[in-house]
Amino acid sequence: MIARLNLAVLVLWVAAAASGAEAPLAKVAKELGLPDGASEAQVLQAIQGLKNAAQPQTTATEKIESAVDRALGAKYQKYEVQAPTLGASEKAGQWYGRAEALFLFRYSLDEGSAAPFAIDEDDEDEPFVALDTGDLDHSFKPGMRLTVGYQWSKAVSLELTYFGLHSFDEEGDTSDPDGDLGGTFGLDEDSEGFGDTLGFDAFESQDNFRADLKSSLHSGEFNVRHQISRIGTWVPTVVAGVRYLNIDEELTVSAFDDGDAQADFGVYEVNTQNHLIGLQLGLELTHTFNDWASVTVSGKSGMLANAASGEMTMRDGTDGIIYDADDDEVGLALLAEAGVFGTFRPHKNFDIRIGYNMLVLTGLALGANNYGLAVDQVDGDVVQSKMNLNRNGNLLYHGPSLGFTLRW
Repeated sequence: MIARLNLAVLVLWVAAAASGAEAPLAKVAKELGLPDGASEAQVLQAIQGLKNAAQPQTTATEKIESAVDRALGAKYQKYEVQAPTLGASEKAGQWYGRAEALFLFRYSLDEGSAAPFAIDEDDEDEPFVALDTGDLDHSFKPGMRLTVGYQWSKAVSLELTYFGLHSFDEEGDTSDPDGDLGGTFGLDEDSEGFGDTLGFDAFESQDNFRADLKSSLHSGEFNVRHQISRIGTWVPTVVAGVRYLNIDEELTVSAFDDGDAQADFGVYEVNTQNHLIGLQLGLELTHTFNDWASVTVSGKSGMLANAASGEMTMRDGTDGIIYDADDDEVGLALLAEAGVFGTFRPHKNFDIRIGYNMLVLTGLALGANNYGLAVDQVDGDVVQSKMNLNRNGNLLYHGPSLGFTLRW
């Protein structure tokens, strides 16, 4: 105890010398009830008296530490991890888990640049887009986010997080009773026109076109979190780890007539798979209002390798499968993620968290981006069997989340 106070006195004296404040020894003496001008020996003697008194040891210790803290002042106190951020525990060796409902809206950043699904070739007017990605309905889809963490030390924690189970299903359709609808092969870059149609009877001069896009999202990550010293009113946490994502899409474009002929229909299917893995780095800033309320702003970015693949199939009611192809490619993908969260903590081992999330991914093989790029043809005859996978798609996911954290 005496050695401990000697160290405290030394720290106080250095701090006072640097700031020009009142001699800390006098402050400690005053807190211990000693007269003005008490020497260091008298202070130590007073401490020894407390130690030998009949008071419990904890009472004497608390009185001495309280005196030192008040003399030192908040300006020179050593920083320790304050209210934990995003579920981390104050106690090393504890576990915590978080479960959240996560509602996400899927939006393609390539809308307007991908090939249209169908064009209207009315003889009296210029051809125009009758159905494209912008005509697909969009909505928030429910999913979940689960986190398990271990508090390695007061400032360092390890986390394993999964989010997903989102199943996006977007549909759109168009019709023309005059039968002027055709499936487009792609835009003509030279003339900036609509280019060729698909060149198969099942996709020409149809009354109806329908597009159905199904997309799934899964994400898993392992992170090391290190909470560092306070910056003003904010407590920063550095996050580093490894991330895996899986995005699969299935696009089905159907063309059919209003007639009863079974053979008068065509189906064009595109399936793409994206397996992304790589490293990510992030930063979180948490402002604690009091013991039970805080707000956090977070951001992450990463570079990932994307092992992408795709398959396409074209069939009609007469001949069945009339064309199929596949392709695969490995390339670079980029990730950017951000969020803002409010945390309400009614108990030290339980909190409720509400937030808004955003995730941007680039370098993806998407269903809509690979429609109309699978075949090359001359006078309607297929001359190329490779799919020519397009891996330049970009997606934005965003939406609210609500969940709770438990510590044990």
